[in-house]
Amino acid sequence: MFEQITVDVATGRISYPQPEGFVLDMERMYRSAARFAPHCPSVEMAVKHAIHEQLSAFRGLQSLPR
Repeated sequence: MFEQITVDVATGRISYPQPEGFVLDMERMYRSAARFAPHCPSVEMAVKHAIHEQLSAFRGLQSLPR
């Protein structure tokens, strides 16, 4: 899933898998990217990690028994 996320900071274009019901929380994404930034070689990579974090949490919740 991580490899399917693309980020172009120059244009602001991002692309990521969009499972049904998933909505990217942009404010949370910015906060997470800031947290990841010191550990990443680029802003793009920090944003990718932040998006992946939300997608992983969403998929994890979807997999829980209801």
